[in-house]
Amino acid sequence: MSSLFSDTYNEIDAEKEFNLREKGSKFYAFSYIVRNEDEVKSKIHYLKSKYPDASHHCYAFVLGQGQEAQRANDDGEPSNSAGRPILRAMLSLELTNVLVVVVRYFGGTLLGIPGLIQAYGDASKGVLVLSGKSEKIQEDEFDLSADFEHEQIIHRR
Repeated sequence: MSSLFSDTYNEIDAEKEFNLREKGSKFYAFSYIVRNEDEVKSKIHYLKSKYPDASHHCYAFVLGQGQEAQRANDDGEPSNSAGRPILRAMLSLELTNVLVVVVRYFGGTLLGIPGLIQAYGDASKGVLVLSGKSEKIQEDEFDLSADFEHEQIIHRR
């Protein structure tokens, strides 16, 4: 994880799709570059409208150069069996400004909680590997103003 004063952070290079089949269930994983929660909501809404007959639309996202905002959603799957593994995949790669949504079509065979954790984790890792990763440099700009009499003090610090 990034340190509090790091001047670099990691993002995915490209938005990708990855498909996985597990005991008849189909898992479609999608990665997106996002900058705020409105973009997250928009992408999730798009996928829900594109795949309205899917059993679940599970997701997780991380926002902020220091990974300040993190959220995971199981969308009806057993607690922490879908969103948490998706989030864990992002955090293990130290990524931020990323959303991963895994759309599941139930295949008739129950996977159990360990099977769900494995499948959602594998689908997430698969799409993130395809997405690539690049280091970004924090580029915040600051304007300072001071009276001329304080110039020497400013230069010493």
